[in-house]
Amino acid sequence: MLTCPLIIHANVNKDLISNISHSNESLNQYETKNKRDKKELRIMTDGYYLRYTNHTTKFKGAEVIGNYPPTPSFSVGIVSENSYTAYHSDNSYNLTHMKFYPVFLDSKFDLTRNNILTLFLPISTGSSIANYFKENIDSPEIFYHVSETGLYLYSGIGISHKVYDELYTFIDLGFKEYDMSYQDIDINPNGFTILLGLKS
Repeated sequence: MLTCPLIIHANVNKDLISNISHSNESLNQYETKNKRDKKELRIMTDGYYLRYTNHTTKFKGAEVIGNYPPTPSFSVGIVSENSYTAYHSDNSYNLTHMKFYPVFLDSKFDLTRNNILTLFLPISTGSSIANYFKENIDSPEIFYHVSETGLYLYSGIGISHKVYDELYTFIDLGFKEYDMSYQDIDINPNGFTILLGLKS
């Protein structure tokens, strides 16, 4: 008669420990998912390298992105970019100190995602301002300043890697285009680009 309560008590304790263990596991899973999927403004920065498709000109630049995820696998943001090349030859013109200042809407769709690696598809469109000096190859002593506005487009594929807590690195390969006009003879730089950056 004295041993029954002890046996019952032992069984109760075992069940209690099991329930606590499952509760802690569920809590950890919830905290991990909640931390990964929480909706808040995120800041991303990157530097990029672009090679003009029709010429040998290389552009370098950087971006700052304010990014918000409406859903766990989709995010949207506003991006400000600054790109530059010292010299570019196009359509019998010497173009110097070329700068592009696009501001555009950036969308990213996660194709696969886990705690370490995420494969994503970026699509961007917006407006771009171009500033540069232009001179005719046949009359190099005559040059003038050009400022124009056009369309900005970008699409590619990328992968991000979690390095610490909420800090991620990413690499993005794609095609970038500055359409300053719809005329083939005008200055419309476009080409393949590589972006490297951080996000948090």
